[in-house]
Amino acid sequence: MRDRIDPRNGALSHSTQASQSSGLNDNAALNGGVTYNLGANDTVGAQLAYFKRTNDGRSTDDYLSQDETGTVTDNYRRNTVREGESKNWSWGARWDHKGDQPGETFKADLRVSSATNDFDSAYRNTYIVRPPNGGVMDSAQKSRNRNEIIDFTGDYEAALFGGVTKLGYKIVQNRTDASIDYTNVDPITQEGSPNALRSNQFEMKETIYAAYGSYQMRFNEQWGAQAGLRAELKAAAE
Repeated sequence: MRDRIDPRNGALSHSTQASQSSGLNDNAALNGGVTYNLGANDTVGAQLAYFKRTNDGRSTDDYLSQDETGTVTDNYRRNTVREGESKNWSWGARWDHKGDQPGETFKADLRVSSATNDFDSAYRNTYIVRPPNGGVMDSAQKSRNRNEIIDFTGDYEAALFGGVTKLGYKIVQNRTDASIDYTNVDPITQEGSPNALRSNQFEMKETIYAAYGSYQMRFNEQWGAQAGLRAELKAAAE
């Protein structure tokens, strides 16, 4: 419920909105992992995860507006139907190696993940009193969003040159694809026409290459020194 006061003459207009909705969600998920010791110095592992969700919703919104004299200026019902599906999956592989020297280790890790969301919506209006501006058009909207990430890292650590040396790399690729298709629907023929002003599409691919190295040495219980260097290259395309 909302009341508006015209600042020019103090006239009061009144509007109300009543909504009701229902929906059904279905979910399914899977998650698992395994680790295997190849020997005393090597361990490999793998992990897999999957999640899916579907959505089916219905809603109605009743709108009523009156001017300062109490005359109804618009009175209509907006019916909405929504359907959607979301999928998320990921998998990973890992290798851990212990070297021959004390404290010498190497770890390599690969992870791939993806998330996809698809939704369809349809809107239809039933008028008792059509607004003076012509009313809200029937419409439909389809949206899709997908994001995929590939992450590959490696880390090496060893006691060298009287201190601790660490070396590593990281390669990350991020891909995004998003789009919205909006359609105006003729309320009589139910024929659709694309709405370019409310439709859009976006694609992006970004890759990051990084490498680092550090050295740490302790002179005594009070003093130590540490130095490091990291280099990173980013490549993006839209």
